[in-house]
Amino acid sequence: MNGKLLMSAGLFLLVAGMILGVWIGASNEMQYLTIHTTVMLPGFIVLAIYGGVYRLWPELESVRFARIQALLAVGSALLMIGGSVMQVLSGSVALIAAGSLGAIAAAMLLFVMVLLRADRRRPA
Repeated sequence: MNGKLLMSAGLFLLVAGMILGVWIGASNEMQYLTIHTTVMLPGFIVLAIYGGVYRLWPELESVRFARIQALLAVGSALLMIGGSVMQVLSGSVALIAAGSLGAIAAAMLLFVMVLLRADRRRPA
């Protein structure tokens, strides 16, 4: 379930980022490149990698805080995207910073989950 959520969110952001990129190129509105980059990297790339991890190791789905990790990852990506829009329009970086902290927490949770999984698979 979490793998599907993360892959779906990542692919949605891929399409959104590609459309934004085409618009930026066609209209020569280069001040929006940071938004495009944020949609593609923390949005598409990171979420797709997380989704791939869940697909490669389906037993991670049963870890107690797997759903929290997936929702935190998606929410953090959306916060960073919104923050990059705010940064371009007003110069404020507060929302990007908050999203980045959430992204760090999501990455750490996934790391701990993979370690727990590896620990369980070791022979006694």
